[in-house]
Parts: sequence; structure tokens; C-alpha cells
Amino acid sequence: MCSAGMLKSVKHRAVAFLFLLAFFAVGPFAASCRGQESEAATRQFAVAVGFQNQKLYDSAIEEWQTFLTRFAQDPRVDKATHYLGTCQLQAKQYATAVATFASVLEKYPKFELLDQTILNCGTAWYSLAQEAKKPEDYARAEALFVRLGKDFPKSEFAARAMYYRGESQYQQNRLQEAADSYRELAKSFPQDELVPDSLYALGVCLESLKQPSDAQQTFADFEKRFPTHVLLTEVRMRNGECLFAEQKFVEAAKQFELVSRAKEFPLADTAMLRQARCLYEQEKYAEAGAIYWNVAKEFPKTKHYDTSVVAGAKCYYLTGQYSVARTGLENVAKRDVPEAAEASQWIARALLKEKSALQALEVLDVAIKKHSSSPALPQLILTRIDALYELPERRTETAALYADFAKKYPQEELASQAGYMSALTALDLGDNAAAKQNAELFRQSFPQDKLLPDVMFIGAESRLLLKEFDAAVKLYEEFLKQSPDHPNAPLAKVRAGLGLQLAGRIDDAVKWLTPVLTTLSDPALKSEALAVLGRCELAKEQLPAASERFEESLQAKPDHEQSDQTLLILADVYRRLDRPTDSAARLKQLQTQYPKSNVLEEATFRLGEVAYASGNFDDAVTQYAAIIKSWPQGKFAALAQYGLSWCQFKKGNPAAAVEAVESLVKNYAGSEQARKGLYVRAMAEFQLQQYEAAEKNVLEYLKSSPSQKDSLDAQYLQGLSLAGQQKFADAAKVYAGILKADAKYADADKVLYELGWAHFELGQQPESIAAFQRLGQDYSESPLAVESLFRVGESLYETEKYAEAAKAYQSTLAKAGDSELGEKAAHKLAWSYFKQDLLKEAADGFTTQLKQFPQGALAGDAEFLLAECDYRQKHWEAALGHYAPVIAANQSTYAALAIFRSGECAAALEKWSDSLKYHQRVLNEYPDFELKSEARYGAGWALQQQDKIEEAIKAYEKVTEETDTETAAKARFMIGECFFAQKNHKDATKHFLKVAFAYRHPEWSAMALFEAARCFEVLKDVDQAKNCYQQLIEGYPQHAKVEDAKKRLKEL
Repeated sequence: MCSAGMLKSVKHRAVAFLFLLAFFAVGPFAASCRGQESEAATRQFAVAVGFQNQKLYDSAIEEWQTFLTRFAQDPRVDKATHYLGTCQLQAKQYATAVATFASVLEKYPKFELLDQTILNCGTAWYSLAQEAKKPEDYARAEALFVRLGKDFPKSEFAARAMYYRGESQYQQNRLQEAADSYRELAKSFPQDELVPDSLYALGVCLESLKQPSDAQQTFADFEKRFPTHVLLTEVRMRNGECLFAEQKFVEAAKQFELVSRAKEFPLADTAMLRQARCLYEQEKYAEAGAIYWNVAKEFPKTKHYDTSVVAGAKCYYLTGQYSVARTGLENVAKRDVPEAAEASQWIARALLKEKSALQALEVLDVAIKKHSSSPALPQLILTRIDALYELPERRTETAALYADFAKKYPQEELASQAGYMSALTALDLGDNAAAKQNAELFRQSFPQDKLLPDVMFIGAESRLLLKEFDAAVKLYEEFLKQSPDHPNAPLAKVRAGLGLQLAGRIDDAVKWLTPVLTTLSDPALKSEALAVLGRCELAKEQLPAASERFEESLQAKPDHEQSDQTLLILADVYRRLDRPTDSAARLKQLQTQYPKSNVLEEATFRLGEVAYASGNFDDAVTQYAAIIKSWPQGKFAALAQYGLSWCQFKKGNPAAAVEAVESLVKNYAGSEQARKGLYVRAMAEFQLQQYEAAEKNVLEYLKSSPSQKDSLDAQYLQGLSLAGQQKFADAAKVYAGILKADAKYADADKVLYELGWAHFELGQQPESIAAFQRLGQDYSESPLAVESLFRVGESLYETEKYAEAAKAYQSTLAKAGDSELGEKAAHKLAWSYFKQDLLKEAADGFTTQLKQFPQGALAGDAEFLLAECDYRQKHWEAALGHYAPVIAANQSTYAALAIFRSGECAAALEKWSDSLKYHQRVLNEYPDFELKSEARYGAGWALQQQDKIEEAIKAYEKVTEETDTETAAKARFMIGECFFAQKNHKDATKHFLKVAFAYRHPEWSAMALFEAARCFEVLKDVDQAKNCYQQLIEGYPQHAKVEDAKKRLKEL
């Protein structure tokens, strides 16, 4: 179906597109890396980037090569090499580009743009193959595109790689693999810009592989998804022809109409003809006629003038516009064209309809003579006999003429069969009573006629259709007894079985049809017999056996005229067997295969129900909407509108659900579905946070006296709506009422859960805890039970009842297992101990949590808190061990504090060098650390203990500049101590007194006065020493040094 020329043009366009995709513009180079790069290298890098972004690729190539030569150790060498290859590719230096990209792949396997490199390398190989026409180059390109998809399945270039993988395979004539690649792209990346080309290429491959049905489906998918694509007209024409061949005339007509509008398209006139033919097949004769006759107007140079005029005239004839039909036909009849004979025949038929039989006869006599060799001659002769019949004076001639015609043209009925035909025609027209009467008349009139068996069969058929089942069975048996070898004998056997089944004689039907089944060779009859046996099994509630029989029926004759009924019944059997996929498949088959079936409405509804039950709400919406559109007053319309509201709700579109219910109430007022719809609307309004409206609709729904289960469900929604309005007291009453009304209510656990929260919001903690505890005890298997126990723990924890909270958390942990909630419970259990200063128990709890949830979301917290337990217990070595993994994990929350704590632990262990490293690290890595002053103090203390007095003093001074907290007081005090240690008592006194005067700290100011006094004693300044002791005694009478100060005063 696809021309070689068109295929070639598409492939050429795709390759050009490949070149565009191979180029990736360089963004601003990262300033954050400049600290590790020389300014010269950065300037060179920027120059190369500039040329590349200006698309001056030759210049860019030179600059990238310069960069790589001069700055071979620069950390951006991988990127530079990649961009060099990109420029070479754009400059069509494919061989050098391949080598460049290959070097990136070899040297830099962890390169951050490796997926781009792989794609570009594949592109270069593909381009080489285009030039050299070497299959091995396409294979190399394919290997790289495959590698990208395998190594980087989430890459933004995965779709492109998959597409050009298919292109490479196509160029190697590996069509099936190419088709698989295109199909995989369309499925895996439905929104990718290459999907149109991929679908078209897939269709081409499938055509080449002789898979026309799959190709048609592919083109149809293309049209649906890409309505503005350049190939759309070609695809529509192809799709239209496929649809026409499948007798999907409505869909085909739409395709041809769209094609005919594209006047530049070579087959636009043909498309208009095909559009008209589709309408003709739908019996839309007036529309078809107008379009047929419009072909010549729209396409003055068309080669289909005569064909279109005759076809249009036939349509006008069928609409009763006989004179209009003749105006066109007469133009063609005058021409020396093959269509002239047919035009003459239809002119005559139009005249017959206009009661001008004599004029018709004249036209036919001339035409028969003129077109004696035409294929249309039999039709001219038959029409002439019809004209004679319409002339009363010549009607007697027609009997012989009809007989002669039947002999010469056996496809026409003979006059001698009139009696037989009278019965048969009545049966065909559906006048079953007349058919029964005419058959009985024939039996009386022609008891020995060779057609008697045929007439007996017609009589049995008419009785079956009149639901005279026993009489029909009796006549079928009589027919079979008299004419066992008659062509209709197999059909009669099947019909007799059907009559028994319809009469309710199930066992008799099975007994009759089972041996008959083995004698049937006609697929249609076998299909019908199997369908009857399926109905028998269904009547006996043997569902698996029934499904087997119905499937066998469909397999025997897939296109049987009654298979729509079989498909509908089989779909229901599968539904009852809980096989929704099979049920949906059969219903879709019915829709496709029998678009005019009288059970199509029900099939569409059932398909919507299956989709809904399977959670395919979009599909369900499609089916329900189709019912409302096509059968707005049908049997299933209200049900469909109700289902539509549920679908929108389930899809998470509450506003659409409300709108659907409004349509339901408006269009199907008084229906049961309209009443039930109020509940759906209430749920949707609840989701829209329209709580007052939701409550109102619930109450309205409850007025309709639903079942107890539905009533309690509605009351539960009422409670939720009240809670949404912050009416927690009212909500609690509703919840309590539900539990009182039915202690075994299916959703009692949910009610208790909401009751607990309602009491919580009201500040009624005992009642809240009681509800949650009841849920956990009475509904221990509920998914809410564990969370309820956890909520009990949380409530107790929030009120600082840590011991009781611990018990609740223990119960939660026992039930939650290894779930996320289990980890939270374990964590809060340990916290409860921690809050009680039960540090050993807390440590054990955090240890248990880490063992059970080593990768949990709270594992980092637990590791840190375990270290804190050791720290507070002065287990310095153990604390260091637990702080270490926290530091290694570099957790943003705890890393800085863990480093700081490690410094303090090291100090407590007198590991001064380690302590200094930890404190300096936290200062260097976390300049905004909230305890940086304390960390700096720790560094100073470690330096002081290592006799690095001057460095210690500098650290302490920095502390006093950063803060005026107790830490500053300590730091200033330690400066004094450092000078004291150096026996610089004069400067020591200054710093001790600064502590006393500047900070007024009850501990450090008192200690500073005491140490200042000691320094003054050394300096022989007794008055100042006594003054400092006196200030200590008076200012800090409770301090431990007061007694020592008094003693020294006394001695001085």
C-alpha cells in the first residue's frame, strides 16, 4: 500500500532530523568548578563554547583541540572531548567524530553526559553508513543505540536511540526487528516527538512484512494521535480503504472526506468517490448522490466523471428523486462510454417509478440494440420485462419472458416458483403469519411438488419465529423424515434443537443436538448448534461448560449473523466467572463486528461495567458516554449516566462527578439511579471540600430510605462532612450513632478512627484515646488498628506521659512489624525512654530500631540519638563509635553536631589531638553551625591542653568576638588561665576581671574573681587581692569558692 517513492522521502527526512538531534548546545560552564581550574583554561574553554554555540564548528573544533592540547589535566577534558566530537559531527567529519566519541566512551566511563556521547557516536556511524553504504557501519550504529537504551533507559535520549536503532535495522533489511523497535518506541515514549515517524515507519515495515491488518491499525493510531502531521492525508487514504474493506463505512467516510479536502493530493477525487460510496452503503442515498455529483465540480479534470454521475443518479433514484436522477443519467447515456448501458437501464427504472412504462420501454429497446455486447445487457433485459409488466396490455407476456430469463440468467428467480416464492418472500420480509399461511396453502395445492420439502421447512421456520416451539419441532422432524438428504436438513436438525431449548426442554435439546453436532460440516450451522448447547449449559448454571460451548460456537463461524447474541451472552458468562478481560474482549468484538446489532446498546453498557469493575475508568467513561449519546432514552441510559458519575469520582474528578449527577437528576428524574446519584454527589462534594453541600445531599439521600448498609455508609459520609465543617461534636454524635446502630458494621474500624480524631479535635483526650484503643483491640486486623495504637502513643507523648506512651508504642511495634509505621513506633518508644532519662533503655530501643530498620527513614536519627544516649551517660568511647556513622553519612540534620560531640568526647578521653581535629572540622565545614562558638572553645581547650598556649589564646579571643554567652565567659576565663600558666599574672588579672565585670556569670565570674585575687597575691598587691575576695563573697555568696575566699581574707 505504501509507494516506494513515499517511503524514500520519509526516510530521507528522518535522517536529516537525526543530524539536528545530534547537536546539543553547550550551556554556561559551571562557575562552581573554577576554583579547581586555571583562568587560562577557563578562557580557552569559554572561547570554544562560544564558537560552538555560534555554530562555527570548524573554528570550534580548532579551539577544542587547543584546549585539549594545552590543558590535558583540566577536569573538563571529558566534556571538551565530547564537545569536540559534537562539532566534528556537525561539520560532517564523521570518521573523526566516531574516533573522538569512542575515546570519551573508553576513557571516561562515568562521564556525566555519557548518554549523549553514545547517541552522537551512533549518529556518526549512521552518517558514515549513509555515505559509504556499508551494512557493517549500520550495525555499529545500531549497537550504540542499543547500548544507550540498555545503559540509560531513563535518558531523555532513549526514545531517539530506539528510533534510530529501528532505522539502522531497517537499513540492514531486518524488517521485523525494525518494526519491533518502532513499536517499542511508540509504546514506551508515547509523547515523544519521534512517535509520528516511528508509527509511519512501523506501518511501512508491517506492509513489507505482509501484515496488512496490523499495518491498518498502526495507520489508524497515527491518524488519531497526530492530526496535523505532513503524512496525514496519505495515512487517511490508506486507513479509509482498510476501513471500507472491513465494512466500517461510517469511519471510512470520515477518512475519505478529509482526504478529498486536500485538493493537492493526487487521489483526492477518488477519495470523494469513496466517501460517497460509504454513505451509499449506509443507505444515506441523498448525501451520497450529492457527493457523487460534486466530484466533477470539485475536480474538473477527473477521470471518474461517468462513474460518479451514474452512481449519484442511482442514489437519487433510491430517494425517489427520479427526474433529478434522469437529468444526470441522460448526459452519460449519450456518451460513447462503458457506463452508457447502465445509465440507460437506470433511466428506464426512473421512468417506471414515474409511471411512464411505455417511455421506459422505448429507452430500453434502443439501449439493448446499442449495447448488445455490454456486461449490462442482462440488467437491460430484466428491466424491459419489468416495463412490460407495468403495461397492463402486455403483462401476460412477462411470465414466459421471466421463465426464459431465469434459464438464461439463473441468478434471477423463475415465474414457476411463484408459489414457493410467496411463502419464502413473506418469511424474508418478516411476515411470519403470512409465511405460515402461504406454506400451508402450498402443501394443500401442490402436495407432490418437488419444492414441497422446501415449503415444509419454511413452515417450520415461521412457527419457530411465532414462538410455537412444539409445533415447529414437530414440523422439522417431519421434514427430516421425508427429506433426510435435503440441503436444508442440517439446518433443520439445528433448528429442532433450538425449538426444544426455547420450549424449556433442556435435557431433550442436549440429547438431540449432541449427536447432530458431529454430523455438521457447515461452519454456520455448527456455530448455531454450539450456541444452543451453550444456552442449555447456562440454563443448568454450568458456567465453565457454557463458556466452552459459546467459544466453540464463535470459533466455528466467527462472522455468523447471530454471533452478536452469542458474544453478549458469553461476555456475561465470563463476568460471572470473574474473567473481566475475556468479558471485555468479547464485548469489544461485538461492537466492532456488529456495529448495527440490536444488542449494541446493552453490549456497550456491559463493556462499561466491565471496565469500571476492573478500574479502567477512562474506558468505562467512553462506553457510558456512547450510550448517552446514541441511546439517550434507551433502557440503559440512566444506568450509564449513573456509572459515568461513579467513574468521574473514581478518577479523582469530583467536579465532573457532580456535573454528571446533575445531568442524571435532570434527565432521568424519578429513576432509582437519580436517587442513588445523590450519594455520589455528596462524596464528590466532600472531596471538593464543599462540606455543607455534601451534608445536605447525604441527608436528602437518607430520606429515600436506603438499605441499612447504604444508610450507614451515608451517615459515615455525613460525619466526615460535619468534621470538614469543624463541627466535631456533631460528627462525634453521628459516628457514635453508627456504632450503636450496628456493632458489626463493615467499616466500624474507620468510624472509630474518625471518632478518635473528632474527640482529639475537641480536646477530649480520654475519649480520643478510648476510641483509638477500642479500634486497636476490637479490630486488630484492620489496617487502621496499628495506626490507632500509634495515635494513642502520640497523644500520651504530647502530654508528656512518656511511660504510658511507651506502652502504646510497644503495642504498635508488636503489630506493625517491619512497616514504616513500625519504624516510627520503635523510634518513638526509644524517645519515650529518652524523655524519662532512662538512657540505657533508650539506647537499647534505638539499637533495636537500627537492627530492625537499618535502611529506614529514621535510621539516621536513631544512630545520632544512640550516640547522644552514650554521651549523656559519659560513655565516651561508645559515643564516638556511634557518632562516626552519622558523620560518615553526612546527614544535614546531625552531621555538624555529631562532629562537635565527637570533639567533646575526645576531650573527655584526653585525646587532645582528635578533639582539636573534630572541633576544627566542624568550624571549617559548617561556618553557620549554631554551636560554632562552643566548637571554637573546644578547639582552644584542646590546644591549651597540648601547651599550644598562643594558638589557644587566639581561639578563645575569637570566641569572645563571636558571642557574649557563657561560652564567651569561659573563653575569657581560659585566656586568664593561659596567662597564669605563663606566669604572666598581670595580664591574667586583666582577663579574669573582664570575666567578672563583662559577664556577671554566677559560675565563671565568681571563679574569675577568685583567680584574679590569687594573681594579685602573687603580684604582692594585697589590697586588690582582698577586694576581689570581698566581691566574690558579697556578689556570689552561694558559690563553692566563698569559704576559700573567706579563709584567704582572714590570712591576709
